[in-house]
Amino acid sequence: MLAKIKDAVRSRKPGGSYEVDAVQTLKSSIRGWLREFDEVIRREPQSALHAILSIEAILLSDMPIGVESEDILIDRDMHDVVAHCQRIFSDFELVLERSFAQAFQRRNYGREALADRENVTHSYLVRYRELARREIALGEIGFGDRIAFVGAGSFPVSAIEYALSTDCTIQGLDVDSSAVGTASAVVKALQLDNQITLHNIGGQAFDYESFDVIVVGVLAKPKRAIMQRIAATASKNARILCRTTHGLRRLIYQPTSPDDLRPYQPAGVSLARGYQTLSTWRLERS
Repeated sequence: MLAKIKDAVRSRKPGGSYEVDAVQTLKSSIRGWLREFDEVIRREPQSALHAILSIEAILLSDMPIGVESEDILIDRDMHDVVAHCQRIFSDFELVLERSFAQAFQRRNYGREALADRENVTHSYLVRYRELARREIALGEIGFGDRIAFVGAGSFPVSAIEYALSTDCTIQGLDVDSSAVGTASAVVKALQLDNQITLHNIGGQAFDYESFDVIVVGVLAKPKRAIMQRIAATASKNARILCRTTHGLRRLIYQPTSPDDLRPYQPAGVSLARGYQTLSTWRLERS
C-alpha cells in the first residue's frame, strides 16, 4: 500500500500541480486500511499494533503536499473516515500509555526504562520527549518555572521530560481518576514527586493564576471551556502552549480549532516533522 501511494505521489507534475490519481489513491488506501483494521481487530487483536504502525508510516511520511492533504480532509465522503481514524489512534494511545504505566509499577522500573530500546513503547516515548523538548524552546521553559499541564494521562511523559530537562515544577490535570492514580505512582517511582503533582480535575475548572506556563494537551476537552478558564484566571504574563495537528496528521489527532482558542490566537508554532505527530502553538491574546 505504501509503495502504491509513493508511485502516485511521484507522478506530481512539475511546478507544484499534482495528479488527481495521487489523491484518489490516498483516499482509497486509507479507506481500505480501515476495512482491514476492523477485520484484524475482530479476528487477530494481537496484530493491531502492526496494522496501526503501517498506516502511521503513511500519515507521517510528508509525501503529500498541503493542497493534497486538504483535498483529502475536506472531502465530505472522508469525514467519517477521518473521525474513525482519530478514534482508533486516540484509543491506541490511551491503551499503550496505560499498559506501560501499569508495567512500570509491576516491574519496579526506574528511569533506565525510559531509554530501553527493547520496550514496545520506545518510539512513543521518544516521540513525546522530542515534542516536550520543542515545547521547552517554544515556551522558553526554564529553571523555577511553574507549569500547568492539561490532560496529563496515565504516563505523563511530557511532564517527566519538562522536569528532567529544566528542573521546573509541574501540576498535571486529568479528568480520569484512574489515570491520575497511575501517573502519581509512576512519578513516585521515578523520584520526581517533588517536581510533578497530579490532580483529578478538568482543565475548565482549574485555577491557573500562579503558573508561568500552561500547556493544553491535544486530547484535553472541552477546548473552548478550558481556554476561557485560562483567560479568566491566568496571569497576563503566562506563556500558553496548545497542541494541535497539521496536514494528514489530522487523521491521527483531531486538530484544535482556532475558534476554540478565543480569546487567544497563535503567535508562534513548532511544526511536527518526520516521525513527530503533534504541532504546538504558542498563544497570545487577540
